[in-house]
Amino acid sequence: MSEEQIKQILLGLTEKDATRELEDTGYEVRVVAVDDEQFLVTCDYVPTRANLSLRDGKVTDLFFG
Repeated sequence: MSEEQIKQILLGLTEKDATRELEDTGYEVRVVAVDDEQFLVTCDYVPTRANLSLRDGKVTDLFFG
């Protein structure tokens, strides 16, 4: 499954559900934004890391690396 397909499946899920799905497929999960607050994160590229943006507890964006 491609990263874009994974993203489409996870958009709209709760943080808990998305994290469970990602961790079950071998990804490390990092939350990079909640509502309108962006968090400082490292810029190192980790291909098995999924970065989540949340609004009202649900995934609104996701990128890998």
